[in-house]
Amino acid sequence: TMEIVSRTEKSDTLTTSTSAYTATFAKAFYQAPSVSITALDLASGDFYTVTSITATGFVITMKNSSGSAIARQFQYQAVGYGAKEG
Repeated sequence: TMEIVSRTEKSDTLTTSTSAYTATFAKAFYQAPSVSITALDLASGDFYTVTSITATGFVITMKNSSGSAIARQFQYQAVGYGAKEG
């Protein structure tokens, strides 16, 4: 029998650059968590994509209405199970 405890990790305010931004969790989860994003300074038409969610992090790209990567601020919350040690 194995019991893995649920855990949540929240970020401070982070800022992307004009390319994909890789966010890394403070401690790796047992498996890929569910990730929620709060975008803080989007202009009309701006959007974001989140890809490559793994136990250790994810990639986010903020884009303008033309689809070009832009620098914007965001926060994330990751909800998953366990923490890999060592």
